[in-house]
Amino acid sequence: MEGREPIPIGPRVEVEEMTGYARDAEKARDLLRTFGLQRSDDDLVGVAAAAAGAGIGGFRISPTVPLQRGEPALEGFRRLFANLARDGGCHLAGNG
Repeated sequence: MEGREPIPIGPRVEVEEMTGYARDAEKARDLLRTFGLQRSDDDLVGVAAAAAGAGIGGFRISPTVPLQRGEPALEGFRRLFANLARDGGCHLAGNG
């Protein structure tokens, strides 16, 4: 995120167990423990977002605008996009 200092999160490895490979996944976890790594229930995306100070919950906006009878369609589009620019600004780079 622009203008923010990164927060170190340390080395991480994700092991995804595939169907039929439970024993191999456990061997991989055992091997990683020999390197001093500890199991975590946090996923990598959540850890990275927290380290960056960002939320991953998202935003809820409604860009709807009331239309006026007899209003030219272009004017309705203009108001709709103005509403999106105002409320949707949370998705622009640097807003977080």
